[in-house]
Amino acid sequence: MKFIQQYKNLSKEIYILFFGRVVTSMGSLIWPLLTLILKNKLGYNATTIATITMAMSILQFPMLLLGGKLALFRVSRIIWQHDHVFRAYYLKRQYESKHYYVIFGYIQKKVTRVIYSVLKKDTTYITNFA
Repeated sequence: MKFIQQYKNLSKEIYILFFGRVVTSMGSLIWPLLTLILKNKLGYNATTIATITMAMSILQFPMLLLGGKLALFRVSRIIWQHDHVFRAYYLKRQYESKHYYVIFGYIQKKVTRVIYSVLKKDTTYITNFA
């Protein structure tokens, strides 16, 4: 019980991160389960199972990169509408006659720098939302 006591007074964000990490890690259980299904239910041999698993691993990597890029793009599309700092940045780039997607490339880089700075300095990003 002493082991659990040390985690009682943590902030709400820590618990959210913990449960998010648990749910995300559950996805890694698919690989052994897939191996069992391919062997026991479908009767594949070890070479075929290894080929399927390797192909899925190779295909998974670009999809993870694409998912991260899409998430960052979605954040940048939302944040410029609600954060006055990012809105001013967007309007400044728009005034410079930059293309819509070029502006969001700039905003994505700025969001990444802000997130890095907040994490490095262990601070909170506070802004007045419009």
